[in-house]
Amino acid sequence: MKVVAWPAVANRHDNPYNWLLYSEVAKEGVDVLEFRPRRVLDGTADIWHLHWPDALLNDKSRTRVIRDVSGTLALVRIARARGTAIVWTVHNLSSHDGRYPEIEKRYWSAFTSQLDGIISPSRAGLSGAVSRWPTLGNVPSFVIPLGHYRAVFSAPPDRAAARADLGIAPDAKVVAFVGQVRTYKDVPALARAFRGEPDPKLRLVVAGRPEDETTARQVRDAVGSDERILLRLAFIPDGDLQSIVRAADLVVLPYQNILNSGSALLALSLDCPILVPDRGAMAELVEDVGAEWVRTYGGPLTTDTLASAVSWATTTTRAPTAPLTAFEWPQIASATVDAYDQIVYFRRHRRTKPGV
Repeated sequence: MKVVAWPAVANRHDNPYNWLLYSEVAKEGVDVLEFRPRRVLDGTADIWHLHWPDALLNDKSRTRVIRDVSGTLALVRIARARGTAIVWTVHNLSSHDGRYPEIEKRYWSAFTSQLDGIISPSRAGLSGAVSRWPTLGNVPSFVIPLGHYRAVFSAPPDRAAARADLGIAPDAKVVAFVGQVRTYKDVPALARAFRGEPDPKLRLVVAGRPEDETTARQVRDAVGSDERILLRLAFIPDGDLQSIVRAADLVVLPYQNILNSGSALLALSLDCPILVPDRGAMAELVEDVGAEWVRTYGGPLTTDTLASAVSWATTTTRAPTAPLTAFEWPQIASATVDAYDQIVYFRRHRRTKPGV
């Protein structure tokens, strides 16, 4: 079987999820190629697997969005007409920025009408997709979780060493945010909630590359002059990233909107408990990993919510490592290849029916 993935490994340094997935899928005998237009136009690929088609909608240029959306939809139609099955992993149900609602509405309608199968990392994502686009109820669908990131962090430091690297005292209570700093992740809300708690031993580390200077300025304004907050607003290499998470008592992801979260799994892969909104698939994450590792909250993030979560993180008894057996890559790869087989079979079988 030949699969063209968008992306396959091109985003490895920003998010190793695809690299980890397709490294295991290749062990199943699947030929995985990085997306290039010619690779889906020649009719030799069995599957074109798209992961974040919504990313096209986040560009600030309306002209580029229209160009890229139109080009992608044209490629999808041509590839499908030439025998390639189109598969989408439902990472998001909408673009994060929502800049062009009318373009987005037409894009999703056209895109979902061309799909031969969908994969969702969560039940919530699958249910939301079928509810929003009912035609997806007519194609094969699969719930296959995201995988953990332990293979990326082969030798994480212990807490004492990690804190020493950051200049943080051993007895501090450390909250961290890691990942790209984007508007919908609402890092300023975390900074404001943190500043409302006067505990001098409390520390906050914000580490990640801002999407633009406006976002960076909003974070800095929210931080103000609080010397308990360490800002690292830049791309964070894997080695530094693991030190930051290992130094933390709690990773907080104060997203305004969340469906699935690679950052949540990253923190758990480094055995750090997390605080996340009670939205999207986060309730499923509690089921899979346990309430001693994943804490959720409703409504806006407040100082009281954060303080309660810090107390929970620092006093709850938990095993040394988070139980991530549901997120092992070999089983995820096997399930993905099984999904590919069923999608290809269903498409070919359906196309042989009279009138289809």
